[in-house]
Amino acid sequence: MRGDKLDNVLPLSVVKEGKTVRIVKIIGGGGLVRRLYEIGLLPGVEVMIVRNSGFGPVIIRNNVSGTFCLGFGVAKKIIVEVVS
Repeated sequence: MRGDKLDNVLPLSVVKEGKTVRIVKIIGGGGLVRRLYEIGLLPGVEVMIVRNSGFGPVIIRNNVSGTFCLGFGVAKKIIVEVVS
């Protein structure tokens, strides 16, 4: 059963535009985690992928914090599960 749960998680950097995801984990140093927490991106928060070309910045939106542009490297460190 645990394997099934892990199959549903992936880096934010690979999620297609229009999908809504829930943040599961942030893999990074204290500075990165703190910066993301300060803008409201923490585990449990849902965001929608506005734009993702697959190699450049990823633009996300949530109803609480607004719209953000994340570098591809940062997006790779945010582990999410697809909600819809």
